[in-house]
Amino acid sequence: MFQALTSSTRVLGVALVVGLTVGSASSASADWRLPHGVPRRAHVAVSVHAAAYTLPAPVLRWDPCAAVPWSFNPAGAPPGGEDTVRVAVARVSIATRLRFIDVGASTVVPDSAGLASGVLLIGWTTPRASSLLAGQPANTTGVSQGISVASAIIGEVIALNADLVAPMTGASSWYTFALHELGHAVGLMHTTDATQIMNATIPPVVDFGAGDLAGLAAVGGTCQGSASSALFRVAVSAA
Repeated sequence: MFQALTSSTRVLGVALVVGLTVGSASSASADWRLPHGVPRRAHVAVSVHAAAYTLPAPVLRWDPCAAVPWSFNPAGAPPGGEDTVRVAVARVSIATRLRFIDVGASTVVPDSAGLASGVLLIGWTTPRASSLLAGQPANTTGVSQGISVASAIIGEVIALNADLVAPMTGASSWYTFALHELGHAVGLMHTTDATQIMNATIPPVVDFGAGDLAGLAAVGGTCQGSASSALFRVAVSAA
């Protein structure tokens, strides 16, 4: 019998929220650490060339033996927005080795209330309609919020800012903004490396960098057989 657990919500980012600002890369030096909004425990290091991401153990992530259910709300999306999000989801799936399954279109506004759906909900909305965007700087491109039980992510909401205008592809595009938010949705926080998409100020790049990919590999994983999901949940219940 699994231990009864209390779920908790987290809003990712500096202070209480993740705010993405469009602009040039900052001069912050890289320390390659990705802190999570969970108490610090023993750490595991994942080597990547000369650098390493340091993650708390247990890593906050989705169950690698279960498909990540996701849903898109097309209301408010710019032309081509849904296709762009789908390509970004596929990119993150490759980088993490997590399986994502589309559970159908949603009419739920990308807001904190959307966490009750128990899926990864993605969509465009406005600061007037979503509390996630309300009160954020005008150039905030997106905000992510998640809910977890111990080390298991069980729901995420990504609210993209429909008040902004950006190209669908290329540097400083909805594609790279979606990649950044999806990085948060699978367990990553900001890195101080200004060349990586997971930097708080997204640099003018068109894809994840080596450091981003290292972090994504660390929070992803592959299923190790039919018992792996049960073992994962046992580990979660014991955390």
